[in-house]
Amino acid sequence: MDMETIFIHETDESIRDVLTIIFNSEDYQVKFFERYGDWFLRSLSTNPSLVILDFKLTGEVSIAACQLIRHRYPYLPVLAMSCNERIGDLYLRHGFDDYILKPFDVTELLSVVRRMISTAKISKHKTCTVTASN
Repeated sequence: MDMETIFIHETDESIRDVLTIIFNSEDYQVKFFERYGDWFLRSLSTNPSLVILDFKLTGEVSIAACQLIRHRYPYLPVLAMSCNERIGDLYLRHGFDDYILKPFDVTELLSVVRRMISTAKISKHKTCTVTASN
């Protein structure tokens, strides 16, 4: 079975290190991006299983990235990770599928990631099945 790949935008090296340990211990492959741009968007064509975006302060940059992802890859799940306590009120409004508040609980993070990847697989399969039967 292929390893699931998670793309992560995170600028804090210590958080990147922790996420690497967490996800690698669960057999996920991780790829980090410190900034968004054409290279990040082109990389999405390699079909990651999930994208985690660092939602800083107002989240302007991650919101713009999420909107681009939604436009090009509508079935790719996007998780907002933030220390902004208002993220629970903001994430759906801006196109994110779910959110994790920093500092995060490892068990909760893994539960959300597993659910999002599983849900995306089911949705993608249903879409392919409906399209193939038409």
